[in-house]
Amino acid sequence: MKRSGTLTTPVTGLLIIVLLMGMEITKAQSFFRQTGIQLLTKQEGLSNNTLTEIHQDKDGFLWLGTDVGLSRYDGIHFHNYNSADKEPYSITGIYETSDKMLWSRIANMNRLSCFNKMKGCYMSLLSSTPEVLTDILDLCVTKDKIYAITSQGVAELKTEYETDEVSITPNLLPNIKGIPFKFYGCDNNLYILTRENKLILYNLTEKKSESLDCAELGITNAEDICNIHIYNNYLWICNHNNGVICYDTTTKATRKLNKSTPIVQDACIRDIIQADDTTFVMASGTSLALIKFENKDYLKAPFKTIDLIENDSYYEPIIKNRITRIYLDKQNQVLWVGTFGRGLLKLNLLGDNVNRIQLDNDIRSLNGIAEDSNGFIWLATDNKGIYKSQTKNLSPNIQFVPWAKAEKNGNYCLFKDKNGHLWFGDEKGNILLMNPTTNETVSFHPQPEATENQVSAIKILFLNSRNDLWIATENALIVYDYQGKSCLAYMPYTKEIEKITAICEDGDGTMWLGTEKGLFQATREGKKVTLNGGYEQKSSLTPGKVMTIYMNNYNQLFVSYANKIIQIDGKEKNVVSTMLLNQDLPNGHIDCMIDDRNGNTWLGTNSGIITINNKNNSFYLYAFPENYYQVCRLNNGKLLWVNSTGLLYFDPRMLKETSSKHKYYIADINVNYNKVEIGEKINGQVILDKPAHLIDRLTLNYNNNNLVFYLSDLRYSTSSNKVEYRLLPNDRKWHFGDYDQVRLSNIEPGDYVLEIKPSYPMEGNEQITHIAITVGKYWATTGWAITGYILIIMGSIFLTWLYFNSKALKRQMYKEKEVRMKERLENKSGKTRRAA
Repeated sequence: MKRSGTLTTPVTGLLIIVLLMGMEITKAQSFFRQTGIQLLTKQEGLSNNTLTEIHQDKDGFLWLGTDVGLSRYDGIHFHNYNSADKEPYSITGIYETSDKMLWSRIANMNRLSCFNKMKGCYMSLLSSTPEVLTDILDLCVTKDKIYAITSQGVAELKTEYETDEVSITPNLLPNIKGIPFKFYGCDNNLYILTRENKLILYNLTEKKSESLDCAELGITNAEDICNIHIYNNYLWICNHNNGVICYDTTTKATRKLNKSTPIVQDACIRDIIQADDTTFVMASGTSLALIKFENKDYLKAPFKTIDLIENDSYYEPIIKNRITRIYLDKQNQVLWVGTFGRGLLKLNLLGDNVNRIQLDNDIRSLNGIAEDSNGFIWLATDNKGIYKSQTKNLSPNIQFVPWAKAEKNGNYCLFKDKNGHLWFGDEKGNILLMNPTTNETVSFHPQPEATENQVSAIKILFLNSRNDLWIATENALIVYDYQGKSCLAYMPYTKEIEKITAICEDGDGTMWLGTEKGLFQATREGKKVTLNGGYEQKSSLTPGKVMTIYMNNYNQLFVSYANKIIQIDGKEKNVVSTMLLNQDLPNGHIDCMIDDRNGNTWLGTNSGIITINNKNNSFYLYAFPENYYQVCRLNNGKLLWVNSTGLLYFDPRMLKETSSKHKYYIADINVNYNKVEIGEKINGQVILDKPAHLIDRLTLNYNNNNLVFYLSDLRYSTSSNKVEYRLLPNDRKWHFGDYDQVRLSNIEPGDYVLEIKPSYPMEGNEQITHIAITVGKYWATTGWAITGYILIIMGSIFLTWLYFNSKALKRQMYKEKEVRMKERLENKSGKTRRAA
């Protein structure tokens, strides 16, 4: 079981939510949908859907105890370490010691488990009293020392490490009366529960104990206690039947958090975690809630609560009666919820960085949004008329009411001109012009001259720098002088364009039209509008439906399609760059764009929001789980977005600072399409001798030259973002990798340095991950092999020379012998003749 000490760093997200509460108990409809939640199960790679423990190590990895062993999670990938035994390990409690060991209790065996993070394996446990290894009733670690409850009592476990073994020696602690069965550790103290219904406060330095009668705390059976924490010298006791009991260790006074509080009344409280000095997260058998005290006097201070899952039809059944563990990651503002059989829930608490506004179902489908000069927000709907905010100050609780001057069930589009005036066009061809400063409203119905065609439904309005009003209707384009009430030009749609989908003006006053058939430059000549297109073909791209056109602060036009963006220089009128889906763009279907005050362009897509650094066209994806199709910049610089469930707004500067201060780590490595474990041999070679995120060099054989690096920034954001990489000295330019990995195939023998960085770093905060890679040569091509070849050749030549030289010598000897024999025969023959 996880025990926590005092936490002092505030979690902004929790505070903002609670401070908005105006009642003692407040219901938060679909709170998870408001902040963003992700359910992780076996389908995403988790080893088992029953979570028994959640622990975050000092490196930032999340370690999960399950019914079948340990799982490590980096925000993108799961790495499962299931037990090698026939019977699976049901892990309860995960404690890390300074030697990189994870200690746990195996609940289904009453055994001790030790996992070596540096080797990625479970250690073998030995003891001079082996019965202690299968007699572990509970376990905790405090001050880097391991303590266990056995049938003999509470003992400190002394450890000695060898290569793959740990030798354990138990030393019983003195002065503990009763039969202990559960305990909790914090700093220099143990809090021990006994069968005699006592709570013993044990000082580890002095080896002294103080006994409390649980009955005096209102607890009839100590076995009903689910968890104990100590925060700011207060004991927080989570109980099956009595809610939460707060006990002041200094004054010995108590308080039960179950009176006049339906959320905790008679609930089985599983855990309570401190977020800051006055805010707590509480998990019970039926709810997940926040508790906010007015001050740090927990025994007397009034508090407010918020139920985080009530009225959420999807997640309430998943959590209700199934919560096993909760863990609050303060740095990344993520609340993790372990469940029984349903997996792991990740709740992103983004606080005041991102705020959401729920809209009534009737007005969720919007055609436009704008803020007027007075600070009121206007919404143009597709079938419910026009709505205006009741108040000027934007907040998650803002309310909208129908604007009386609009048709109640009208379908309106909305345009805000550079003077701050609001233009509304409806499905009947009527236009409303509203001046927010004077509240004066003018209505008119533009009618083309010399044509019997009536103006159909107005889809787009745009007032250019010449004060000409460009109107795209259902079947024609109208250029209208709204001051003189005259039609300047009329162009019915043709097969060349089919329909106008976007209108924009660049810095030189040139008009641009997006159509179903591509992009066109529009020029008005008298009563005619001339179109000039072909921009897609000039870049070898296929024309298609233009979704939106936007001119940024640098007089650059961004034209978006379903699968690409083209960038046009507003001065030269030519295409200067193209960005394609899955090559340059992380998402497609970009419906809206806006610039922030710093000159960065933001794009609304079908699955998140992208920001572009206009200096180098690098992207960063904020993968919020909705479709974003309308946007406006507020007077205070915040961006307000329309999505499929309501509105979302944030300060772009704050969001960028929060999201960009990160570095990528190598979580896992694949070699030749096989995931590499620590100490595992691939083609006869050990690739990793420690966890992948700790390595700075890889030395590989020639046949281990296909690599995949799995990456994580360990920030647990809603989704991964693109990375850039280069392999020096081969690459000078950066390449886009996949969202969570870098692939290197068929690396030639040699020495390299792989550099990896986020695709959208903050300026001056570029953090690059480096890893040196050496790929060896095939043994037959090494210098030693070549030297051997030379020696073999030289030896062969020498042996050949010896062979032929030997034969030549033998022939010479035969010849000389033959000559001598011939001479002897001749001499013998001469003597015979003379004798005759």
